[in-house]
Amino acid sequence: MKKTAIILAFLCIVSLPVFAQERNITLPEKPNRPEYVDYSSLEKGFFGAAQLAPTLAFDRDGNKAPIYQIDLIVGYRFGEYFRLGAGVSPRINEMKNLPIYADFRGNFISQRSRACVPYWSIDVGYTLNQGIYLAPTAGIRIGGLRHDFVLGIGYFYQAVKAMPDLNCAVLRLGYEF
Repeated sequence: MKKTAIILAFLCIVSLPVFAQERNITLPEKPNRPEYVDYSSLEKGFFGAAQLAPTLAFDRDGNKAPIYQIDLIVGYRFGEYFRLGAGVSPRINEMKNLPIYADFRGNFISQRSRACVPYWSIDVGYTLNQGIYLAPTAGIRIGGLRHDFVLGIGYFYQAVKAMPDLNCAVLRLGYEF
């Protein structure tokens, strides 16, 4: 009985490749397309940001005027702690001042295991037909490694030719991707 079972098992094992060859069974090949990359988990790569920045500007006489600007930034992410970009901030209420600047930003602590982290940002540039533009910001980044809502409080200084320079506190609300 044991010999019969061993002989049957041997015949089954030997005959399997023969049956597979008769059916022309082939293994699937690797597809000819790029592999999937989950960009939301990468620490390096390009990024973009859009922010709304309402401010209340005061002149030397104490008069206040609201300024609404939109920050549009594109750049490269060198890691979690440093990003470098270029930005432009068109103003909604007056289009004659258009700041163009370099944007330096990053996290204070790692966001890999946290939903909220503090961040920093410094914008340094030039306002067309006016002068220097400087805007440091500190705030909170809410979200994942790549797709975040940002909420920050900052300051901006802008040299203006025909009137006193602008010194403003600013609230920045935005989205970074």
